[in-house]
Amino acid sequence: MMRRIVARFARRILVWSQPRPKEADRGAILDASLRLAETQLLAQSADETSLDGRTMGVLAFNGALLVSDIAAKTLLGTWWWAPLPTVGVASALCLRSIFVDGPDLGLEALTFYTTFGGQLSLLGREQLLVELDDAFNGNAKRIRGKSRFLRAALAILAVGIAVAALLIAIDRPSKVERHHVCSTRQCAHPADARAGSGRIWAAARRSWRHSQQIAA
Repeated sequence: MMRRIVARFARRILVWSQPRPKEADRGAILDASLRLAETQLLAQSADETSLDGRTMGVLAFNGALLVSDIAAKTLLGTWWWAPLPTVGVASALCLRSIFVDGPDLGLEALTFYTTFGGQLSLLGREQLLVELDDAFNGNAKRIRGKSRFLRAALAILAVGIAVAALLIAIDRPSKVERHHVCSTRQCAHPADARAGSGRIWAAARRSWRHSQQIAA
């Protein structure tokens, strides 16, 4: 905060210390500068709105991925939880990007009028230009931070999903293969296998006794 105040004061001194051209030229240049500053703030606001929209899209994707992962955990196997840490970290970065201060649009209109209403119009417009420049610089710093958070979230999400998919793919074939072998050999539970073996021996004994009775 102190650095911002010092920078603002230094810019004011720089503006006021410049050699003064003719009044008409100064006014024309100042009006053009104000229009440029307003256009830059509008473009900046549109960029930030687009950035917030993309961040919300990543959050929505993370939510859908979380629900799908939990719903299909029995199909994904042992590593069904692997995408969850990645989704958590990426979502935290997106939330950090969203819950920040809003854009700085400079002085409020009434505050500007009550402050500079009794001064020359040229001085008031010069001060307004300084305020708009401060707002632009503050917004640019915040937008760069949001952009960094979004890029980091996307990178972490892509790498994490790739690693999770690899772990699940490595674990799943062994289970599928065991299920296939067990199905082809008609595997049964050990207790069921013992019961079946006992029934076979009992039937064999009954057949032997029956053959002995016929022979006698």
